[in-house]
Amino acid sequence: MKMPWPVGLALAALVFLVFHTYQLVAPQDALNSALLPAIRIVAYLFMAMFVFASLVSFLTQKTRSKKFRNTQSISDIRSLSWREFESYIAEWF
Repeated sequence: MKMPWPVGLALAALVFLVFHTYQLVAPQDALNSALLPAIRIVAYLFMAMFVFASLVSFLTQKTRSKKFRNTQSISDIRSLSWREFESYIAEWF
């Protein structure tokens, strides 16, 4: 959730491609026939996890930028806690 939100979406797409490719190239024996439904569920869980983390990261970024966009005077900046000031500088950068 702390990584940039596009990275999470890229990881979700990568997980989808890897698992989908595995399903296409896996030999059709009894073991793989039994494992493919479980692999499919795990792939969707991982994709959902990465998409959810991306959504949280995106919303956090938008909330932070909106909050600090309203900070305009030096007295507003002085009233910030050190964590808020750190976020302000990171957003400004």
